[in-house]
Amino acid sequence: MSIRTRLTLTIVVFTILPAIGLLAIIFIIARNAQSDFVKTRSLAVNTEINRQLTLRLDHYLETLNGLAASDLITRSLPILTATGGRTTTPTTTEAYRELNEILPIVAETNLFEDIILLDRQGTVLYRTEKQATGDDSRLASGIDETAFRQAASSEDDTIIILEDDEDTETHHSLFLTHSFRDGRDLQGVFMLHIPMANFQNILDSVRALGQTAESYLAIKELESTQIVTAIRKNVSDTALRSSLQDARGEAALRAANGGIGYGRVLDYGGDHVLASWGYNDQLKVGIVVKMDVSDALSIAGELRGTIIMALSSLLGFLIIVVALIVNWFVTKPLVRLAKTAEQISNGNYSVQIDQKLLYTNHEYGRLASILHHIAHRLKYEHESPAPDGQKNS
Repeated sequence: MSIRTRLTLTIVVFTILPAIGLLAIIFIIARNAQSDFVKTRSLAVNTEINRQLTLRLDHYLETLNGLAASDLITRSLPILTATGGRTTTPTTTEAYRELNEILPIVAETNLFEDIILLDRQGTVLYRTEKQATGDDSRLASGIDETAFRQAASSEDDTIIILEDDEDTETHHSLFLTHSFRDGRDLQGVFMLHIPMANFQNILDSVRALGQTAESYLAIKELESTQIVTAIRKNVSDTALRSSLQDARGEAALRAANGGIGYGRVLDYGGDHVLASWGYNDQLKVGIVVKMDVSDALSIAGELRGTIIMALSSLLGFLIIVVALIVNWFVTKPLVRLAKTAEQISNGNYSVQIDQKLLYTNHEYGRLASILHHIAHRLKYEHESPAPDGQKNS
């Protein structure tokens, strides 16, 4: 086997094997980067949703407190309470007129379901839903009554999420309540009734994560967990409640319990998903951001492909550089020495040895020195007179 062939094999062995090892390292790095990419992006979306929910809720609370402290409400409450909400006096009629001029506009602007004013007994004195005139006053019922009772039992403003199943479809509503008190005695309750659907545009921002991406809000009620916003998959209320009580409700349960994290779990439909979960302290709801594993990996795979391509290009460049260096410092000197030896064998004893090689200490220098001495000796023998009876060959 020629020296050049051996050198070529040496280059291949000592270049390709490290290259394979480096590619393996690149793959591991890319795989970890892929996982970190999905995790970071999912948690970032969760955090942004949390921030947007807080901003929206702060706006609603400012509206509640602004109206509750306004002269319109503080003056109207005792007037309507005195007549049980009936328009029996011009003063009561005027109070309704003023309320109807302001509150419906506030409700429409903020997409409120209803703005409700109740007396200490829970009688509805005013509500925007029916453009109240005083002829439809009645005791609160259903979720209005539940919200009133919780507000009446607390001296602070309350944030309540309740389920409304009076319609054919179950949906949830948010109540922001303010209680009016004389000392510790309840005088009345002012409530903003807000559909949880009002937060859907915030949750839909997760669509940027992929086709199967989804986010929803969840609350913990007694021993069960409930999703309180719209979901992407068509799952019946009964099936959804059932799924949230087993492994399929793990992300919702962790979020509703105030947990913050990320992992691979089953979603409410039984599919494997990558999900992040968080918690909004003001709204007291858990936030889940999730996407199917296949979708998440395809998104992150783009990053992995980019990393592998970039590092592979760098590796290829380094291999070329190494090959050029080996060729310059190994192959070329050997070729020059081979040509020198060939000329000596052809009788050219005056051939000039490469001076750069001749005075070096490495193997090529020693080989060049040997060739130099051989050429010098052969030239001397060739030019010296031969003894009698012999001829110089």
